[in-house]
This record gives sequence, structure tokens and C-alpha cells, in this order.
Amino acid sequence: MAHVDLSVDLMPGERVQITLEAVPGSDQVLVSQQRVARLPAGHPTPRGERRRAADLWQRARAPFSRISIISPQTLFWAGMVIYLLVRLVGIVDFPISFTPNEAIHPLLAERLLSNGLKDGSGEFLPTFFENDGQYSLGASVYFQTVPVLLFGRSLWLTRASVALLSLLAALWCAWMARDHYKLSLWWLAPLVLSSLPAWFLFSRTGYEFALMATFYAGFLYYYLQYRLRHPKFLFPALVLGALTFYAYSAGQFVMLAAGIGLLISDARYHWRQRRIALAGLGLLILLALPLARFWVSHPLEYASRLQQYNLYWTESIGTLAKLGRFMENYLSALNPLYWFLPNDVDPLLYRMQGYAHLTVILLPAVVAGVVLAVRRWRQPEMRLLLVALLAAPAAAAFADLTVQRVLAIVIPATLLTLLALQAGLAQLEKRTAFPRTVTNLLLALAFAAASLLTLTDALTRAPTWSQDYGISGMQWGARQVFAAVRSVNQSQPEQRIFVSPAWSYQVHTLRDFFLPPDAPVEIGSAESHLDTVEPRLSDWLFVVTAEELAKLEQSQRFSEIAIDRTITAPDGKPGFHFIRLTYRDDIEAFLVAEKARRFAPVAAQVIIDQQELQALHSPLDMGELQNVFDGNPDTLMRTSGANPLVVELAFPQRRDLSGLTARVGAEPVRLTVTLTVAGEVEPRVFVAEAGEVDGYKDVAVPFGETLPVTHLRLELLDIHAAEISNVHLWEIVLE
Repeated sequence: MAHVDLSVDLMPGERVQITLEAVPGSDQVLVSQQRVARLPAGHPTPRGERRRAADLWQRARAPFSRISIISPQTLFWAGMVIYLLVRLVGIVDFPISFTPNEAIHPLLAERLLSNGLKDGSGEFLPTFFENDGQYSLGASVYFQTVPVLLFGRSLWLTRASVALLSLLAALWCAWMARDHYKLSLWWLAPLVLSSLPAWFLFSRTGYEFALMATFYAGFLYYYLQYRLRHPKFLFPALVLGALTFYAYSAGQFVMLAAGIGLLISDARYHWRQRRIALAGLGLLILLALPLARFWVSHPLEYASRLQQYNLYWTESIGTLAKLGRFMENYLSALNPLYWFLPNDVDPLLYRMQGYAHLTVILLPAVVAGVVLAVRRWRQPEMRLLLVALLAAPAAAAFADLTVQRVLAIVIPATLLTLLALQAGLAQLEKRTAFPRTVTNLLLALAFAAASLLTLTDALTRAPTWSQDYGISGMQWGARQVFAAVRSVNQSQPEQRIFVSPAWSYQVHTLRDFFLPPDAPVEIGSAESHLDTVEPRLSDWLFVVTAEELAKLEQSQRFSEIAIDRTITAPDGKPGFHFIRLTYRDDIEAFLVAEKARRFAPVAAQVIIDQQELQALHSPLDMGELQNVFDGNPDTLMRTSGANPLVVELAFPQRRDLSGLTARVGAEPVRLTVTLTVAGEVEPRVFVAEAGEVDGYKDVAVPFGETLPVTHLRLELLDIHAAEISNVHLWEIVLE
């Protein structure tokens, strides 16, 4: 395509008409006709003053049209540079937390390389890797092998490698907009994607979520290449679809939904390309072999994961109720209020305080883009856009809605935004003849400013967006704590150090990430020594949170608590303390008296189904017994240190029960229910266990039949906690 710039100097009142003719098969352009008409000065144009104003406007915009340096290609590469800068600048400082779920990928990659490409169980090139008791990691671990092999293990590298790969998402979005949607604004894709708060957050972390969305973008691009350019592109599309599937468990649902949708929507085309499609089926079978091997090796893993996450598909609520929950979850994931307004649905770790996931300013553009895609649904590229949008929330439909499970929606959202902006720009130019160069420059500046302002805000204000730095909040402190621990270890190599596990999940993973394996540093709580006498205690160094220090001081067990150093939290308050402990002289007698007091049962009355019952329960330091029978999952009871928590109910008249369900916390628990059944001498005992989860879980104990019960005893044991520990219980439902 030839590009022609013309410049004509006109006297007032003159108009010029130029006709251009292109020579076939050549980029040469011939001027075939010129005509200059002179009109008297001040003479109105044939269409009146409006035409003269338009001529003046054209003359005013002429300098901008000659600015050739601001070409789409220039703007695209400038956008890519800004995208990369916004990803990498301050990547260690934001997000402010570095969690075990980020650290685990390079750790597993390092172990894979050192074990001859075998995992801990000896499996060669495993399909999935175990993380905290479940096989949930796959392609993300293999991805981290390259940076680990080349440069070793570091926080910066863990995050930067994901950020660099996410450049491909911006590139593929731009190529889709340019090659298949024929948008002149294709160059804007990197800046639009960069400005989305959810993408800004996750593309700066070591999580697998951004990898999944990036591979999803590649799958969509090469599928369009297959559909609109050449059938051979089916093969890279399938490979990238497989990477989406293996990168993150949510990607499995996304690819299943997208695959079915595209198989149906383009069925005729697939049939016409059946030779290629048949070869693609063979490749798909080959790509599925690792999954088949995993199913054979771990046949119960998927069922176990359903139980661990307490998905409603495992509940006894009926098929219609499950389908209802499915649709409710699915529609919630497409709810504009969730995406375009700040929310507190997601954990603090997975959202930017005060920001919407997609920012409300883009709501009209995305809605308009959806309308345009629906209107042109007969075009295969528009159908793909709708399928990509509708498939993205598939994982949230099967489980609960969290942003990381539906992060793939940022890809169709970016394309829908570009589609709407293109349509709006066409209307603007049609009605006002606004210079394209100026429009492009304004759009580039607007989206670049949005990204840069978000970056500035994140690096300056994010540390104090929330003051909850503990396990239920930001889980801040990994980098700071282990840097201080490493400093102590270097100056005092023989010093035994215990780091508290109370401020994050799987702190042992962080220890393995930041410290050498031979460092005398263990994960352990100073509170575990409150009710036992450890002769070596005064020789050890403990790293505790400010809350733990207060509890140690209140325990009255120590004659001295010496603070070696303090790590200040982002809000200026003490975050962690390095302390040394010395028992009081009469510690053994003190502990005997304290234990007797802590386990002595407390009598109470409780109302269940409008019936008042006599009850006994463990001593509490939070809540009351009625809280677990009030039907409110937000109220709780907590023991003052007894593990297990015990609740006994005496029914004045026998009560028919077929089971019970207890709502408990994230930790692994064992629930033991002992029943005294009317007419039976020996009590019946039922036991259920549940592993660790991210959040709450409901533990069901079915009795197998309906029993006439006169007395019920429930024991809730925190499996990994000490005998003297706080045990939480939120709800008991008798069935």
C-alpha cells in the first residue's frame, strides 16, 4: 500500500481538487487530474459557511497529518516499552507481600533440575506438581526452570520472568486487533491491557494466573489464524491451549468451555478442513497423554480436590440445586458490578484496594464492544470474541468466584475495548474531521497515564492500603524477615532460630526459598512452649509477630522477654520481633495449675430449634456456645487454649439425627462425634477429617442412618496444633 503526502498552498478563496490513480501491480501513484478554481475573496463555498469552516479546519489539521513519526508502529512499540516499564519498575516492592504460592514455582523447578527432571516421588517429567497436599501446579513450574537454571533463585527473577512473558499477551492482543479485527487502533492493545488493575497486579507476581491468561491470548490469536488465514495454524493454537490447560487449574475449565464453544460455532469450517482437523485431533490426543498418565497415577486426586475446596458438587443438595448454584456463580463472574467497581469479594492479596478489577471508565467501551460483537456474530472473529468472553468465567461457575480464577477475561475485555474505541473514533472523524494523529496521541497519552499513575500509586500508597499484614490480610514480611534472619545467621552461624508460622501459609516454603538448606532456621512458634518446659529455651532466638509478643507477655510464664531487634511494618508499627525467653522460676507448678483450669468443662444453656438444652463446653476466650447454633456463619466460639474443643449436648427427649456439619477454619482438623443412642449401652463414634484449605470449610459427619440420640459429644481437634492451642468453631448444624 503506497502512502502519499500532498501539500498545496492556496490563496484565500481558492479550492483544489486532485484525483489520484494507482498503477496496477505497482506502488506508483499518478496524478491524473488537477483542477484549481479561483473564487473571489470572501465568496462563500458552494455549501455555505460550514464548508469554509471545514476548509479552515482541514488547513489547521494539515501539520498534524504530516507528522509521520507518530505512526501506528511507533505508538505500538512505545506502548510495549511503557507496558514493560510498568511491569518491572519496583516489582520487588509491589505487591508488598511475597507469598509461598509465588515462591513454590522456582523452588519446585530447582528441585526438578537437581533430581534429574523427577519430582519428589520419582516421577519423570511429572504432569502436575504437589503444592501443600494437592497437585495444582504444572506448566508454571517448567516455565521457571529456565530462569532458575540460568540465574538461580530470587524474588525479582521470579516475578520479572512472569512479567516478561506477559508481553506476549499484549503482543497477541495487538496482532488480533490488527490482523483479524482490522482495527486501526491495534497499536493501543498493550496500553489498554497494561491499564487494567487486575492485570497490573497479577502480571507483577510469580503466581501462575497471569501465565494462564497469557497462553489463553496466544490460543485465541492462533485459532483466528487457523480460522481466517491458514488451517496449519491449528497446531500452535492447540499447543497454546494445552499450555493454558496445564498452567493453572482454572485454565482447565476455561479451555474446556472455549473448546466446546469453538467446536460448535465453527463446525462447518472444521468439516471443510477435516484433513487438518484430523491431524489436529491426533496432536490433541498427544497433548492429553500427560493428563491421562496423571489420572492413572493419581486416580483420586480430582475427587480429593473437590472435597478439599468443599465444592457444592460434592454436597447432597440435588441436581437442580447444583445447576442453580452453577448459574448463580457463572452470572456473578459476568456481573459488571464485580468487574467495574471496587469490591471486597476477593481476598486482600488478590485485589488493589480502592480499584476495580477492570476500572469503571472502561465499562461503556466494554459494553459497546459486546453489543458490536453480538450484532456481527456471523463473522467468525466476532463469534470467537464472544466465546472467549463467555468461557473465561467457567472455573468460577464450578467453584467460588475469585478474580484469579477468571483472570482470562482481561483478554476479551481488551479486544472489546478496542472494538468500541474504533467505532467511536470512526464516528468522531465522520462528524468532526478530527485529525487521526491527534486522536491517536490523546488515546496513547490517556492509557499510558492510567498505567503510570497506577504504578505510582501502588509504589507509594499500597503499603498502607490495608493495615492487616497477617495471615488473613496481606501476609507481609517474607522478604524483610528472612533478610534479617540471614543477617543473624551470617554473624552467628550456630544460633538456632525459630520463625513463627502465624503470619502466612506455608512459611516453610518461604524459608526454603530465601535461605540455604543447611541454615539452622526452623519454622516454629514460641507459643508452643507456653505449656511445656524446654530446658534449651533461653539459648534460642524466636521471630514473632507483635500480636504473639503481646500474648507471650500476658502468659505470665517468663521472667524475661528480651527483644534483640524489631522489624517495622509499612504503617510504622512493630511488625516482627526477634526475642529471647527465660522461664519464671516456678514454671512447672504454674503449668500444672494452668492446665487444670484450661480443660475444666464449663456448664451452659443453649437454645437449638427453640428448645433449651443443658450443655458443657471447653473454656472460651472468644464468643459463646450459642454462636455456633445461631445459623450465622460469621459468629464463632474459640477455646482459651484447649485442643480439642469439646461440646456436649444433653437432649431432654431423644432427638432423631442423621448427621451433623461443622464449619471450621483453614487448618487440618479431625472431628469426632460420640452419640448415646436410646436403647443402646455402648456409644457410637463417628470420625471425619479434613485437610488444609484457603479459607473456611464445612466438615460433614454422616451417621449412615437416622438415630434416636439422647446425648451428643463433639470433639474438634486441630491436628497440627499443640495440646494447648486456640481452636475455632463457627457453626454446628444438626441434621
